[in-house]
Amino acid sequence: MNFIELRRELVSVLGKAYSWVREIIGATPSFQYEVLRSMSKPYTLDWSRMDYAFYDKLRHGKAAGYTLGSLFCQRIENIFASWVFGGGVVVKTRKAHAYTDEKLAEFIDNVLDDGLIQVYEDSMGLGDQWIVMNADGTLSIPSPDTVVPEYDPIDYRKLAKVIITTKTKELVIEDEYTEISRIIRITTRVPGPTLDIMPRQQTQEFYYANLFGQIPIVHVPFRKGRNEVYGRSVHEQLLNLYSQYDDIIYKQMDGAKLLGNPIPAFTGLEDVSKVYDANRPSEEETYTDKDGNTVTRKQIQLDQNSLMLVGKGGDFKFVGAAVGFSDDTRNALKSLFLLLLDHTGIPEFLWGNELSSARASSETQLTQWIHDIGGRQHSCSLWLRELCTLYLTALKIIDRRVIVDELSVTWPPLTVPDQNMELKRIQFAKHNNLITAETSLRLLQLVDDPAAEAAAAEIEAQERAQALADTMGQEKDPTETGGQLSPNASPNQARNETTGE
Repeated sequence: MNFIELRRELVSVLGKAYSWVREIIGATPSFQYEVLRSMSKPYTLDWSRMDYAFYDKLRHGKAAGYTLGSLFCQRIENIFASWVFGGGVVVKTRKAHAYTDEKLAEFIDNVLDDGLIQVYEDSMGLGDQWIVMNADGTLSIPSPDTVVPEYDPIDYRKLAKVIITTKTKELVIEDEYTEISRIIRITTRVPGPTLDIMPRQQTQEFYYANLFGQIPIVHVPFRKGRNEVYGRSVHEQLLNLYSQYDDIIYKQMDGAKLLGNPIPAFTGLEDVSKVYDANRPSEEETYTDKDGNTVTRKQIQLDQNSLMLVGKGGDFKFVGAAVGFSDDTRNALKSLFLLLLDHTGIPEFLWGNELSSARASSETQLTQWIHDIGGRQHSCSLWLRELCTLYLTALKIIDRRVIVDELSVTWPPLTVPDQNMELKRIQFAKHNNLITAETSLRLLQLVDDPAAEAAAAEIEAQERAQALADTMGQEKDPTETGGQLSPNASPNQARNETTGE
């Protein structure tokens, strides 16, 4: 079979799969072209990782070209993290194991205090983050640039090995995790003789069994694509905006400086050298340039009470930025800010800005914002369940009462409902006997134990009715009106019969 026949046969076989491929990746203009194009790609998976060093500098306002524009970074991360985790989260077993649920509640409270919000912020800013579950149930949060994961060659979604490297001045510590073991290698840099170019090294290795049965590390990616192994930073698409914002605001400040300190200028001079000779100082100025060289430059003597000598046809004046330039730059900065809001979806009022429109506008934006945060919370539920499952596995080693079961993640409401409207709804339902007193107390959140409080209130009401019936019976004999109280009458019936109602 020659090459042409082989190519024809290959196209025929692949053509049978055209309908399925189209359903998966969408319609294509030419299937043969897509096949050839896919063959030119070395990989179908995206193994690229974020430049952690750059994005860390960007978040702290130290990246070159983004010193002022990057001031939005931490604010964006704080807004999203505080809305996603600020109200807390509830993780429980689906079969409601009380003891296990109590341990989970304690764990969630501890990790929220110990930096779970910071983990989410790092995941947004750097692209991804890693959480290590220790054997004693505590967490370790390594820097993502120190984590080197290795995935299963058949299933890229399954971790096969993770190596975390920590370097100090004297030690290099490698922490290697697999499904069956944990190996710690400590390399000590031993100073050698003066003539040694490279210092001598001593390595110690410690082996531990992995009691989890899986790698006790949770990957927290942000905005990871379907064919991507790692996440992407929330600031990746905003880099150009940050750069433009940085340029414009610096130009605005330069213009303001020019207005505050305008540049003197001579115009229309016929003989520039004569004007310079008439106004030059007795000594020339020397200064050191950016390369460290000493340079002498010409200058004109100009102080507060100086007298300027201008030649024939010349004019002396101060030149500064045109009045009104600040409005143009301010409008440009506002346009960039609105573009940032449109991209991130953060409403303007969350930045603390005063809205010029009616309050209804902020309420409309808040509704959409709540839906956006709800979607982000659902995306966090996956790795939260993995983290809590690892915690239960570690806890079960020392506490047999813990049950490792399927977990459910519940997020509290993002906003507080209108109290007046809620009260009216409860009153309507209670007045029409649609809910019980216990349910009313639970909705009102007035007491810790609504069931016991409702039962105590019912007993107290019966006692008051009985006391009222006894008082009315002493004032008026029911037999005078022909009435006869039933020995089994309830306090309410006794009160009605004695009062004639």
